[in-house]
Formats: sequence, structure tokens, C-alpha cells
Amino acid sequence: MKARHLILAALGAVALGACSDDGRLFDTYRSLHHDGWRRSDTVVFYIPADIVCAATDGELHLRVADDYPFSNITMVVTTTAGDSLCKRDTVECLLTDADGRLSGTGYGFKDYAVCLPPPQQATLTCHADTLRVAMCHIMRRETLPGIAAVGLTLRRRP
Repeated sequence: MKARHLILAALGAVALGACSDDGRLFDTYRSLHHDGWRRSDTVVFYIPADIVCAATDGELHLRVADDYPFSNITMVVTTTAGDSLCKRDTVECLLTDADGRLSGTGYGFKDYAVCLPPPQQATLTCHADTLRVAMCHIMRRETLPGIAAVGLTLRRRP
């Protein structure tokens, strides 16, 4: 009887541990055209102000297939609140190791996470309705094959 209670308690603890919170407030991907990421396709995320005010860590994510023809990707990330431009950054992500192999995590499509600075707390007030984060690539090729999705993750303050 005691063994049964111990097993049930252990299973309960495992179930609670599986539901642990890693601090994610916003975690969304946008799928791209099956031919790849077109230069004219700006990926946009709208983030409610309450999430922006609580977030400190941001990550840009890319899902990349083996047929991606370059070793890196360069993007412009524009952050606006209402009608006000908060920040525009150029972000470069190195996708291969020294031998030219994709270095992300996962099988099939590799996932890459690029750390972004926290949402512009000094510039952005928590009274804005929504934060708009827009991303587009600025590579020489019009369409980048092998880029399947772009994502954004924001985590809360510890």
C-alpha cells in the first residue's frame, strides 16, 4: 500500500515538473512561402503592451532547411509602438560552422535563435497599445530558398 502511494506521489511530481514555466510570454512563428522568404515578405508580430512591459529577453528564431544556399542571413528588425519608431536594427545570423555545415538544432529543419535586445524599455512606455516587430531579409537574392519560418520569443523578467 505504501509503495502504491509512493508511486502515485512520484507520478504527480513528474506531472507537475513537466508543466514548469520557462518564462515565455510570447512565442510565435510565421510560416513563409514554400519557395522561400521573399524580400517583399515582411514578417510582422504584434505584441500586447502588458507582455512588452513584462519582457526582458527576446529571441528571433529561424527555421532553415539543408538547401539554404548561404552561410548567413542578414535582416532588418524594426520595432514600432503606435506611430512611433522605437528602433531599427540590422541583425546578422551565422548559420554554418567552420566546415560549412548548418549548425542549428533539430532534424530536417534547423532552428536558430538570435538574441535580441530587450524591447526598448527606455523608449517604449507601457501605455502603448501594441508593439509591432517587423522583419525582412536584406540579402542580395530576391527569394531565399530554405527559410521555412521566422519566429519571435519574449520571456519575462526573472
